[in-house]
Amino acid sequence: MTHKIVHPNPLPDDLHPATDALIERLHAHYPDMSGFTAISMTGRGRDFLHHLVHTRIGGLLPTILSFDDYRTRRIAEATGRIAVPEDEAFLRFHALRCREEGRSLPPADTQRLLSFLTTIAEFSVSNGEMRALDRIGLEQLDRIDRFFATMEAFRARLAAEGLFYPPFEAERFADLTPGDGEFFVGLPLMTPVNQRFFSRIPRDR
Repeated sequence: MTHKIVHPNPLPDDLHPATDALIERLHAHYPDMSGFTAISMTGRGRDFLHHLVHTRIGGLLPTILSFDDYRTRRIAEATGRIAVPEDEAFLRFHALRCREEGRSLPPADTQRLLSFLTTIAEFSVSNGEMRALDRIGLEQLDRIDRFFATMEAFRARLAAEGLFYPPFEAERFADLTPGDGEFFVGLPLMTPVNQRFFSRIPRDR
């Protein structure tokens, strides 16, 4: 029996066929769908997707993840390391910068740098590409080199402890392939890394 769902933040119209197809695929395995994983590729769609599956099918539900959580889990499996939460990553990164500089630094500066490097890593921008930009002076080139060196030092320190910061390891995700029993709904932000992974998802999933 199906139920009409009223939700304050419904998915966009173009996702309705995708969610209907997911429900149909999962319903064929009712009442035990616990061996499957459904991934909401849109940022805020995970809770709605969980609500949809729960109310329209019930039974033993599949694992339902946001795309960020799914990506983090896959990188953890591939590396054998544990993801560092955002707050802890900031504190560790700030401590590293202060040690490197030999003095106390404003936390706001560290937050801006961490945000900048996160964006750089997400979009797979290399040191060479940054250095090739027009109107970059020698002082800026030196800063760029130091930024990338700090990021690599941070990654190495975390790796030595069996940890990783997900945004800085995004490139590892690009070469992974979807697992069996995984279904994807929606589209993530199409960074180069996400696009390479997305191209490996079978059309029927």
